[in-house]
Amino acid sequence: MHKCSCRRQSLVDKVKSTWRAQDGETVEQITANVAKVAHFVPRTWGVARGIDQSEYVFLSWTWHRDHRSLEEYVIAWKVTPDGTIKIASTYAKPMELGWRAFALSLIAGEVSDDEKDVNLRFLHDPANFNFVTTAQGKLDNLLGRPCTIVEPVIVDYLPKVDENQTTKGDLWLVLLLVNCNIPGPRYFTRKGVITFEKREGQEWGAAILPCQAYRDISPGLIV
Repeated sequence: MHKCSCRRQSLVDKVKSTWRAQDGETVEQITANVAKVAHFVPRTWGVARGIDQSEYVFLSWTWHRDHRSLEEYVIAWKVTPDGTIKIASTYAKPMELGWRAFALSLIAGEVSDDEKDVNLRFLHDPANFNFVTTAQGKLDNLLGRPCTIVEPVIVDYLPKVDENQTTKGDLWLVLLLVNCNIPGPRYFTRKGVITFEKREGQEWGAAILPCQAYRDISPGLIV
């Protein structure tokens, strides 16, 4: 095998064997699980060099096996000269939280793009959001059984919220629109928005809590 080809394969193997999500999942574990629940078909691995001389390992994927050229996407990992590996594709950053977070972000995108045969059952299952864990417990337990998740759902990563941002650290964002089958005015118990935010080194917290009915479910959501 050509020396250059060996080098590329070595970098791909390094990402596959070294990079881990926060819960310890490997790239291959994540992609295999995501492919079972979302429109996600992994294709080929490759290596490219950036203008900063860092090397990028990338995985191309498409929505459908009979893909069209405009449907192909790339997840890239930046490999710096000191060996540090980080996801370079902003849209794929939810992968760092585990396969469920990445799958949810993709499925939510499918909904907004009017894709057919979207896995709404997975998107609406509160248990799949348990990577969001506050000091009061996992999100599934915080919502309780009286609440159902509906659209829109957003699972996103924001390297910068706005130009005037003063808070340090990138932002993880999980937005849920929920209906709660509990006593109270309809405008409090229907289509209420809960937004969870997390910055690097911080715990998850409820950033926006407009529906007063949630106080009856779990006061711990109010931080």
